[in-house]
Amino acid sequence: MDDIICTIPWHCGERDCPVGWHLSNYWTSADGYTVDSYSDGDHEECEESDVPTFEECDAAWRRYARDVVATGVDPLAQYNVDHSRKVQRLWQVRCHASVGRVLLTGARVSGRGPWLMPHEIPAEVQSYFLATETPNPMCRPMDIATLDELRAYAAEDDNVVRIQRTHFALEFKCLVRIEQQAPVGGIPNKLRKAARKHLWQMNKQT
Repeated sequence: MDDIICTIPWHCGERDCPVGWHLSNYWTSADGYTVDSYSDGDHEECEESDVPTFEECDAAWRRYARDVVATGVDPLAQYNVDHSRKVQRLWQVRCHASVGRVLLTGARVSGRGPWLMPHEIPAEVQSYFLATETPNPMCRPMDIATLDELRAYAAEDDNVVRIQRTHFALEFKCLVRIEQQAPVGGIPNKLRKAARKHLWQMNKQT
C-alpha cells in the first residue's frame, strides 16, 4: 500500500511563478520512496535520506505561516477561511415572449439602477429562471415556452415578491429574492489571524 510520509511546503523562488509556494508529498511503498514535488501526481523516485525530517517539516511550515502573516495571502489554501457567504438579494427581472420560448432580457438589483445585459446577469439569477447561455449577448432563452407558464412558475414560488404589470403584452417583470454567494471582506486579516494561530499551536507543541 502506498502511503504519504509527509507533506512539506516549499518556495520555488521563480519570479514568473504565479504561486511561488508549492506542496511536496513524500510517499513510501513496497518499491521504495517517491516524491510528488508539485502535488500533481507526477512522482519521482527518491532515497529514504531525501525524506524531510520532522524538524525540517516543522521549519518549512513555520516559514509558510510567517509568509501568510506577512502577505495576507494563502496560496496553498491551508487555512480554512470563508471567502464568501450566502445572502438573499432582491432582483427585478425582465423577460419577453418569443417564438416558442421566453427570453430573459435583463435584471437589476432591487429594481434600481441600470439594467444588466443578459450575459452580465449573475449565474444564480439565470439558473433560477431556467435560462441557458447562448452566443447572443442580448438574451438568454429560458426553458419555459410562454409568458403564462412563466407567470404560473413565478406565482408558485414563495421567493417571488411581486409580479409587476407592464405596458407591453409580450413583456413580463417580477421582483424575486434569490440566494447568492457574496464575497466576504477582510480576508487578508483573517488569513493572518489563522496563520498566527497556527504558529502559536506549533510553538505550544515544541
